[in-house]
Amino acid sequence: MVAFNKSDEPQKLEMERFAEVIGDEARGTDVVNGHRYSFKNLTIPARDVLVLDLN
Repeated sequence: MVAFNKSDEPQKLEMERFAEVIGDEARGTDVVNGHRYSFKNLTIPARDVLVLDLN
């Protein structure tokens, strides 16, 4: 999953929009640094991109 934030402010990503794609997944792993993110409170920093592996 790839998520972009082009805003100058951090943005909370509402994961309900992606329910059909992510299914029962509750977490994702950043493919760049290995950090694990919970989809309950996923906030994308300002002007950033997250590339997550849904495991």
